[in-house]
Amino acid sequence: MPVSRVNSRDSGFGWSDETRLKLDDFSGWFRMHIGLCKNRVSRWQPYTFIDLTAGPGKYDPDLWQPDLWGSPNTIPSCCLLAIELLRKQSIPYRGYLFEIDELRRQSLGVAVGNDPNVQVLGDNCLAPASIPEGRFGDNGLIYVDTTGSIPPFDIIAELVIKKGFYKIDVLIHYAATSHKRIRRVHARPYLTDCLRSVDKQYWQVQEPRDQFQWTFLVLSNTKLPVWKGRRFHDVESVEGQHILEHLNYCEKEQQDMQVTLPYRTYAEYLSHPAFLEIRRQVWERAGGRCERCKTRRPVDAHHLKYPVWGTFDVPENLLAVCRRCHAELHHLEATS
Repeated sequence: MPVSRVNSRDSGFGWSDETRLKLDDFSGWFRMHIGLCKNRVSRWQPYTFIDLTAGPGKYDPDLWQPDLWGSPNTIPSCCLLAIELLRKQSIPYRGYLFEIDELRRQSLGVAVGNDPNVQVLGDNCLAPASIPEGRFGDNGLIYVDTTGSIPPFDIIAELVIKKGFYKIDVLIHYAATSHKRIRRVHARPYLTDCLRSVDKQYWQVQEPRDQFQWTFLVLSNTKLPVWKGRRFHDVESVEGQHILEHLNYCEKEQQDMQVTLPYRTYAEYLSHPAFLEIRRQVWERAGGRCERCKTRRPVDAHHLKYPVWGTFDVPENLLAVCRRCHAELHHLEATS
């Protein structure tokens, strides 16, 4: 069925070819995710869904039918699809949907209905304080869908270190071209620096689409299945490293990197013998204790100052830190 384009100034919701692809990818990936979590949730540990950039999509309360969202009058946002899929799975869940615009927030509330499991809230800056801590090992997802801006990595970083949120994964719909433009104009961090600020061990990335480089990013503390049918890749793979490099750097930066250097990517830098020797010296200095909290064992090397690309660190520019302190340090840098 053909779907008409929507004037975003009139409805607050822009429709494009990417919207269709995004909804299809999100729906399929989310079904997979709740399938993995279904046997691990209970009334006491419900599936937690958090959408930091929620909205009603193009919503007509008289025509809204979840199974027929391809209609020109019923194009829901991903959060509405997520809530409907959770209801259909008949598993315990709790939802927190953040929409700062008052009119869109009201429309979203109408779309959600009288669901006691879902809260429709305002500014996502209040998310870490608004969402209660979980029990140990809660399962769920933090979802972010930004248009023309950098995702709120500082808020994500603060959420994932809340008590009980270790197993709550992160899914981000993201336009890398917008990030690179903003980064160059306003001196913002690179994508890889933003990802490292979030306390998640494993990353996946989808092959980007069109000139805006639309993609999905997955961050988790468990090895999730890689949905290769929709062009997702583990960042540790050769394909994943290539995609991440393409998303991280603009064309000129990539051309400059073709000059003979001791490493081409950040992953190669971290595995280079020169860096490993410097890291060994820092670990020896730390004596088996995180140099920030002095209690946990160090697992990461935190840069106090990044070296010029193509060169290497000195021990004085690195701290041996635990994973929690590393995430907190990047959060402080992002908000300072």
